[in-house]
Parts: sequence; C-alpha cells; structure tokens
Amino acid sequence: MRLVTTDKGQRMDMFNIWQGMGDAPDYGTPAPAPTSGGGDSRARAVADELARLELVCEAMWELVKEKTNLVDDDLLGKMAELDLADGVADGKKAKGGPVMCVKCNRPNSRRHDFCIYCGQHIRSKPFQ
Repeated sequence: MRLVTTDKGQRMDMFNIWQGMGDAPDYGTPAPAPTSGGGDSRARAVADELARLELVCEAMWELVKEKTNLVDDDLLGKMAELDLADGVADGKKAKGGPVMCVKCNRPNSRRHDFCIYCGQHIRSKPFQ
C-alpha cells in the first residue's frame, strides 16, 4: 500500500485520496451540472468535465508507462489504428450500428449488455 502525507501531516493511502477523502481534491466526481439554463454555464460545465477527463486519461497513461515498457509512440499507433477502424482518419472513433445477438440474430442497441429479445449476454468488449 502506497501512503501519502498530506500538507496537514495526515497519512492516506492512494485509494482514499482517489475517493476524495481527506484534503485531496475529489477527482472521482464529475463536474457539477449547470443550475441555470444559460449556455455559458453549460459550456463552462462541459469544459470543466473535459479538463477532468483529460487529467484522468493522462494519469492513466502515466501509470501504464510506469508499469510496462510502453512508450508514447505505442499509444499514438493504437490511436491511429482505432481512428482508421471506420475507414476515416478524422481523429474520432465512430460509433457503430446495432449489435447482433449471437443466439437469436436480432439487433440490439450498443447500450445494452444483454439481448432484449432472448437475454443472451451480448457485450464482450468494454468500449462497445
């Protein structure tokens, strides 16, 4: 267990810091939704959420590099591969169409884990 000492002398493990306990920022909580209907506050909330997700992605990549022998070029190569999976190099991963059930061969929304017709488990990849 990796312990960290806060600026107030408290010793905390990384899990507790991640969960937002103690004096550490709560990185696990999404940016608050705007309270008014104004477009500026909504845009600001989206920008805040994007900045938080950027921080999470960078932290995860740094951890992966520390624990493996991967380098930035490996990440860039995988990004290019995923980008081109839909045949277009546009910097985006296109969403596919419906997922076909292997048991009853009926279409299902990608947001479902199980076939809505027969109950078969249909999600096999975490980012489908």
